[in-house]
Amino acid sequence: LKESEWRWKKQPDELATELWQLVRNFNLS
Repeated sequence: LKESEWRWKKQPDELATELWQLVRNFNLS
């Protein structure tokens, strides 16, 4: 599997946490 494909195989809660962190980092910049 490619890394990008593997990322989407993660548990939903893990994806939600990553997305939340990305949003926070974007808002802080």
